[in-house]
Amino acid sequence: MKVTAYIIIFIVALLSLNVVLADNSANCTTTNQKNFVILIDVSGSVTGSLKSNSPTALDTYEEYAEMLVNTLPYNSNTGIVIFAASAKVIMPLVELNQNSKPDFINVIQHIKNEVSTVGQHTKVAIGINSAIAMLSGIEGSSEIFLFSDGANQDRNYAIESAKLASTKGIKISPFLVARVSDFSGESADWQNMQSYADISDGTFGTNINLWLDEVKKRAFETKPLCKDIIIEANVTNTTKLVNIAPDSITLEVNAVLAKYNASQNVSSQLLELPPESLFMQGSTGKAVIMILGLILIASSIIMYRRVHHKPVN
Repeated sequence: MKVTAYIIIFIVALLSLNVVLADNSANCTTTNQKNFVILIDVSGSVTGSLKSNSPTALDTYEEYAEMLVNTLPYNSNTGIVIFAASAKVIMPLVELNQNSKPDFINVIQHIKNEVSTVGQHTKVAIGINSAIAMLSGIEGSSEIFLFSDGANQDRNYAIESAKLASTKGIKISPFLVARVSDFSGESADWQNMQSYADISDGTFGTNINLWLDEVKKRAFETKPLCKDIIIEANVTNTTKLVNIAPDSITLEVNAVLAKYNASQNVSSQLLELPPESLFMQGSTGKAVIMILGLILIASSIIMYRRVHHKPVN
């Protein structure tokens, strides 16, 4: 019966480790930094009336882009890209705050001065790829706000770009403005714009107020910081019994145990044993469970050894 009890303790300990390691919680984050790129279509279909005094879709984009800047939270990293046949960064990623906001507004109000530098054709993929390049490798959540009429001469490539954004955790939130009727007479391509949002889990909109409301909810969303620890471990099939003595046991475990202080960005290594580890973020409680699990494993083997070890008289 005692042997059975020790075996049960051993199995429970292993199960507790597996539960801890499998729980890669999404309820906390290492940073609440927000990163945004405002991506504006300046192709011929939205600027066709620039030579006349009649308003264009670009005029609407400028107005709505200003509204967006006034909606985004301070301390976010924000940039602006225009595109047509090529793309151009007209505002690099900088911190949006009270001092820099006038610079953003000024850049938006003078977009028409940059139109001739990117051609006439609509290459949405080039614009999305440029925005992805700006956001790649930056900590925090990232989102691209696309203002366009939906016209696109490289739809398949744009879909692939949206998929690439999704794999990098970058959302695309397109806003659709109908093209000027006196330029081409075509209707806006709703499906193109909707697909970019669907693929990347962004927000598609045609009503600026409703769209901005949804954007604002996500832009100001925060999660608790994971300040306690980071554990890397994979115990399954990698625990090796090295030595058993009457009162001690030596285990070789494929694991790394580390304590991480997120507020100071400092990591102190407590235990290191060979590679191939599964990453998990967790709280101190989870770390305690894991440590207790290891102690239970060791204790069960020690108790088993004590029961069956008879000292030589």
